[in-house]
Amino acid sequence: MDLLSYGDWQSDRTLAESNKFMLQNKIGCDISFLLGKSKEAVQAHSYMLASRSSVFFAMLYGPFDKSDKPIEIPDIEKDIFEQILR
Repeated sequence: MDLLSYGDWQSDRTLAESNKFMLQNKIGCDISFLLGKSKEAVQAHSYMLASRSSVFFAMLYGPFDKSDKPIEIPDIEKDIFEQILR
């Protein structure tokens, strides 16, 4: 879907609502995760993860930056991780 087709979704929303809309519609997602034993893919915003977690900040912006490849997290399932993102 063309980004312009979303129309004006920012004006009447809070920052949290706008971020949730972007996540749900995969707008600006720049990091991927492979979750659980089945390695289900989930996209996210690295700036949000880094702004709320020192672990993700170190992982995404530190000397061991691995943001160019999907990050595997085998011990968390997709539905739980998506709840964390929201």
